[in-house]
Amino acid sequence: MEKKKSALSFFKGYLICRLGGLLYLSKNGLLYLSAIAGALISTVDDLAAWTAALNSGKVVSEKSLQLMYTPVKLNNGEAFPYGFGFSLGEFKGRRMIYHGGGIRGFVASALYIPRDDVFAAVLSNRDGGAAFRPQPHYISRWIAAALIGSPYKDWKTVKLDPRVVDTVVGIYKVKEDHFRVIKREGERIFAQESGGNRKEIFPASEREFFSRESNDYFTFIKDKDGKVVKMVKHTEKGDEEAVKTGKKPAERKVVRLAAAVLDSLAGRYKFPEFELDIFRQGERLFGKMAYQDEADELFAESETEFFAKTFDGRFIFKKDETGKVTAVVVFLGKDKLDGKKVL
Repeated sequence: MEKKKSALSFFKGYLICRLGGLLYLSKNGLLYLSAIAGALISTVDDLAAWTAALNSGKVVSEKSLQLMYTPVKLNNGEAFPYGFGFSLGEFKGRRMIYHGGGIRGFVASALYIPRDDVFAAVLSNRDGGAAFRPQPHYISRWIAAALIGSPYKDWKTVKLDPRVVDTVVGIYKVKEDHFRVIKREGERIFAQESGGNRKEIFPASEREFFSRESNDYFTFIKDKDGKVVKMVKHTEKGDEEAVKTGKKPAERKVVRLAAAVLDSLAGRYKFPEFELDIFRQGERLFGKMAYQDEADELFAESETEFFAKTFDGRFIFKKDETGKVTAVVVFLGKDKLDGKKVL
């Protein structure tokens, strides 16, 4: 009797890790993790057929469908943009019904725009968080925008004199306790929100910069004297102004530590809602969420104080009276998290 192969054996997921930019193959044996998310195998054509059937009354009644597409009401009376299995929002002035998801080695994004009867889905067998750019979430929106006749700008990068770039560098105040930092590192330019990830942005002109990993772009506004005084962040949800404070991003001094010092920090730290692994690779220290593959390098300012460049994070390691590292305090923007060393 011929032994049949499981459908899972035909699909392989890949993980892209920031740590060295390495490509990891997700073993099929690990796909059992997706069972809690449905363990479904599909194609974009199947998803399109399902969406067409769902919205034409072939799956559920019109009344049930509208309940699925109605925002849930919370206990405090506020509406939350999620229905029965669907996220609900707006896209270029239109109602959008969408959802996304991911599991080790795989990422998916799908959306439907009723007004135009447009459906877009992107399925990927490549995952890697911030190391995988652009994400299917944004690609599906680029496709949908083109299909409804309202495409995103086709940005082209221009080369600017570093002195021109430096006119936009600075700290911008969005609102109380929320700042946006624009920084130049050599020929590269980065934007970072308080408590958020750092994103590279690219100049399209002296006043407009764009992101290659999202649909956001930035416009820098000058006063009558030609001085940059504020910036506008353009997103799918609208425009957000931020006023330039006049302060420059602080330059942090990185110190080099011996391997033995880094090894004393290595281990697993338990927080109330997650676990964090700290480990050394060569002369560098890294941190990552336990059971995940994406790691961020941590840079030393002293033997116990570190910071990350890829996101707004600071790490302060704590020692007991014997000098042994027992805990770490992580600052993410204005949030403070305490973790205890358990391994």
